[in-house]
Amino acid sequence: MDISKQALQLKKALNESRYTIAITGAGISFSAGSMNFDHENVAELLPLASEDTLRNEPDKYYKLLDHAFLHSMFANEPSFAHKALRSLEINGLLNDIMS
Repeated sequence: MDISKQALQLKKALNESRYTIAITGAGISFSAGSMNFDHENVAELLPLASEDTLRNEPDKYYKLLDHAFLHSMFANEPSFAHKALRSLEINGLLNDIMS
């Protein structure tokens, strides 16, 4: 099936839906420049992201937070997918987004 037919099917489904939820993964944020954890040692990162680290070593905690999320979130523009989802939401075709 070509992309035009798929787009028409999606449009029809969205128009007929009473409540639509988009379930996304990290891919749309990665395409916008967000950090990809594939090249990180998650076993080392998770303990640093704990409440204990926040309380006892806040500088280390916030450095990790900045490196992993904040810098890329504010340094990059939303991806096409982010903008498309927002447009669907504004136009009442999307009720919720789970990522």
